[in-house]
Amino acid sequence: MPIQQIVQRHPISYHKYADDIQLYISYNPCNPESVQFAINSLQDCITEINGWMSRNYLKLNESKTNLINIMSPYHHRVHCSTPIVLDGCVITASTVVKNLGVLFDDRLSMVPQISSVVKGCSYHLRNIGRVRHYLSNDACKAAIQSLVVSRIDYCSALLMGVPQNQIRRLQNIHNKAARIIARAPKSDHITPILRDLHWLPCQQRLHFRLLVHVYKCLHHLAPTYLLDLLSRYQPRRALRSARDHSILERKVSRKRIGGRAFSIAAPQIWNNIPQHIRDSSSLQIFRRLLKTHMFVSHFD
Repeated sequence: MPIQQIVQRHPISYHKYADDIQLYISYNPCNPESVQFAINSLQDCITEINGWMSRNYLKLNESKTNLINIMSPYHHRVHCSTPIVLDGCVITASTVVKNLGVLFDDRLSMVPQISSVVKGCSYHLRNIGRVRHYLSNDACKAAIQSLVVSRIDYCSALLMGVPQNQIRRLQNIHNKAARIIARAPKSDHITPILRDLHWLPCQQRLHFRLLVHVYKCLHHLAPTYLLDLLSRYQPRRALRSARDHSILERKVSRKRIGGRAFSIAAPQIWNNIPQHIRDSSSLQIFRRLLKTHMFVSHFD
């Protein structure tokens, strides 16, 4: 693809999709030279892509081109974002952008995404609640699974490591959905209802999604750029753990936001599940054993 060849000529990483492309570069916000280098690299790359598209009678949509600087709150206080210019149109940095249906903010707090999920799920739960007495239990459960639970689970692995007060917002929606299915009042305890529905709490659902991604990576069912973030554990001397080839090497980050990275959070959770689950022969068996293990660990 010509656009891919253009991007590869610049010190920029990228992801390609059906109708758009993401360009990203890392830099040190405390170093003016690093900041200017990143801006110039993005500017040159986008200008070259725009020129190629113009020569081939295509149009780069400036109104749908977004720029975001993701950094820590400290760096946001000391760093002033510099806009880029695209065909005479100035593109300034946004605080929130949407990527594949997920809202990313410039601090990766994921609060806008959680707020969007809570708002959308609350709307559907109110509508389902109004007609609940017309629905059978199976029909109500199917509606909630498709309109509410699927929204909570979508890209939920990105919420790994967010503060518990944000996870509780999702859990409240999850509990409300369970009560609507069971026709239970607010005064009833939620644990027996979740157990009867065989639903994992939101925190365990996040771990479940993340572990499924790890299994796919280790069995070459996921993109290679995710597999490159994981490495199998190889002890420097003879240990009993060397017999278990499913253990991943643990990495440590001294920064709070760094601990949420896939390369750090995934091995820590993966190594804590039993070996017979990690050694599952297929994805279907792995999902079944993992959910059973997490369900029994939480409710028993």
